[in-house]
Amino acid sequence: MKQIGARQAQATVSAAPVVSSARGVAQAGTISGDLIAQLRMLEEMKSAISGLQAQIAVAFDLAQRAEQAEAGVPAAERGKGVGAQVALARRESPNRGSRLLGLAKALVTEMPRTLAALNKGLLNEWRATLLVKETACLSVEDRAAVDAELAPTPEPSTVPETKPSSPPRKLPRTAVTHGPWPNAPATPPPNEPSASDRRRTP
Repeated sequence: MKQIGARQAQATVSAAPVVSSARGVAQAGTISGDLIAQLRMLEEMKSAISGLQAQIAVAFDLAQRAEQAEAGVPAAERGKGVGAQVALARRESPNRGSRLLGLAKALVTEMPRTLAALNKGLLNEWRATLLVKETACLSVEDRAAVDAELAPTPEPSTVPETKPSSPPRKLPRTAVTHGPWPNAPATPPPNEPSASDRRRTP
């Protein structure tokens, strides 16, 4: 009887599931590890698709304006309805479509590094939207400086070896009030007005 009990105990121990020492972390080579890797891959694909949608939206806007110019539409009327068509294509409201078009124009024409990071899956569309939103009050030059300062740096193997002709422009101290990146300042420096305060100043 003792031998039977010992064998049963040994079988129970061998059949017990092995608990990983790293609780809550999916291990590579496991089903959960494969699933979480798929989530990451899909998220990066979503970001890349968002970047491509932005470029297509800007190209569509330019094409519409060119076609309207050929049709004799006055310059002041050209481009109207583009946001609504973008909204229809993306199954969004007209208001949301106009904002998406504005986001696309900012990324393509003024924030190329943020767009490149979006295309590579280094940030998602929401974080890109935050960068565009928080730099809307800046000049084109200052927005470009923020773009160069805060956008993720590509991998060393993909960075071309070029020598800048002039020193890079320094980031304004009060450029971003709530940046989506870890190194972005959360609040303006002491004794300096925020962007919203500057707007209210006559």
